[in-house]
Amino acid sequence: QAWQALADSYGFAFDREVNHRLKGVDRRNSLRLILEHAGAEVEAERFDAMLAEKNDIYRERLAAYSPANLFAGVGALFDGLRAAGLKIGLASASRNAPDVVRLLGIADQFDFIADAGAVANAKPAPDIYLEAAKRAKVRPEACLAIEDSKAGAAVKCAGRFSHCSAENTV
Repeated sequence: QAWQALADSYGFAFDREVNHRLKGVDRRNSLRLILEHAGAEVEAERFDAMLAEKNDIYRERLAAYSPANLFAGVGALFDGLRAAGLKIGLASASRNAPDVVRLLGIADQFDFIADAGAVANAKPAPDIYLEAAKRAKVRPEACLAIEDSKAGAAVKCAGRFSHCSAENTV
């Protein structure tokens, strides 16, 4: 919704296809994709201002988040993972991830959160997954990554992570 609002304010074309391409992509690269789709170019200073503007829009909307926004079944998933004795981590492309999970009431479910600010290279580089494995004190090949986007394909490069994508599951 924040990207849509930003695109609308600048008159850039934005649709479900573009939105889908942004899943799992960091803010900077998401804006690049939007500009590319719109056939637009902006100078570096305007680009940075647009990034800040989008984040301000997002954070305004985020303030209304609560545990009521958590998808059904997530609590049961955490319970099952804990019952199996597994560590749970979050490797997010978003620098807002810690706030999102806090507002959803699930921050205490994670043993660690490796957000985009923790690594030098954003997805599709595998850095975030390697950081998550490191923080969990688990070898990458002993990890299972569950992704919601094609940008998550970086996990395949992060060692021998087991990989499950919501893109190809029902």
